[in-house]
Amino acid sequence: MITSTEKKSFKYLEVNSCATEVLADRDYSKLRPKGRVDYHIIYITRGKCLLETADGQTLEVKEGNIILFLPNVRQKYSFKGSDRSVSNYIHFSGTECENLLKKTNLLDKTVIYVGKDNQLETIFHLLAEEFALKRHLYKELCASLLQQFIITAGRAADYPPVYGKIDEICMKMQEDYNKSLTVSHYANLCNLSESRFAHLFKEKCGISPKKYITEIKINTALNLLTDSDLPLAEISSIVGFEDYNYFCRIIKKETGLSPSCFRK
Repeated sequence: MITSTEKKSFKYLEVNSCATEVLADRDYSKLRPKGRVDYHIIYITRGKCLLETADGQTLEVKEGNIILFLPNVRQKYSFKGSDRSVSNYIHFSGTECENLLKKTNLLDKTVIYVGKDNQLETIFHLLAEEFALKRHLYKELCASLLQQFIITAGRAADYPPVYGKIDEICMKMQEDYNKSLTVSHYANLCNLSESRFAHLFKEKCGISPKKYITEIKINTALNLLTDSDLPLAEISSIVGFEDYNYFCRIIKKETGLSPSCFRK
C-alpha cells in the first residue's frame, strides 16, 4: 500500500516528506518488503542505524553517514533507543532524481559517508523547516534545497576524510600565526609523518605547509604595517619571526619594499 507521503512525481524534483526523528526513548524498526515508490534518504547525525543489506548481512551505520534507498528496493533497518540516535529523513521523487544522483556519484551507493558536515546539516534543517511550515512557494524552495543537499552530500562523499583534518589544521595555522611552530608539529597532530603530511597538504591546498604558514605571517605583518604604528621589530615578533633581519628580507621579497618603505 502506498502511504500518503509516498508518491511518484512528474515534476523536476519534489519533496514528499522530510523531518528529524530523535529516537532516544524507544527502539524503532522498519521493514518495507517492496520498498517505497519514491527515493528515501536517512541522514544520521547522532547514534547509529542497523541496516540489513540485500544479502541478509547487518551493517552498523554510524553518525556521519547517509543511507540511500532507491524506489521499489526492500528496506529493513532499526535504531536502538539506548543509542539516542538522530535520524533525518527525506522522501522525494521527480524526473531529475536519477540524473542528479548519477551526476553526484551517489546513485550506486547505499551507505554514503559524509562526515560531520555543518553545511549539510544546515541545508537539511532549512529544508525540514520549509516543508513543515508550508509557506508560499514552499514546494519550489524545498526542491531547490533538496538539490543543494544532494550536491553537497556528493561533494562530501568524494572528499577524503584526511582532507577534513587538513582543513582543521589550516584553521589552526591561522590561529597560531604568532608562534614559531614547525611543519612537524602539525604533522604530529594528524598522526602522519612530516613527508606524508606535506604531500597531502600540498595535494589539498596547492602549496606546501611551510609556504602556507609563511603567507599567513606575511599577510598579518602587512596588515599591521598598514593599520598600526607598532615598531617594526615588535611586528616581527608578533607574527612569529624571531629573526628581525629575516623578517625584513621576506617582506622585501614579497613586496619589493623593505618594511619601513612599505609602511610609507
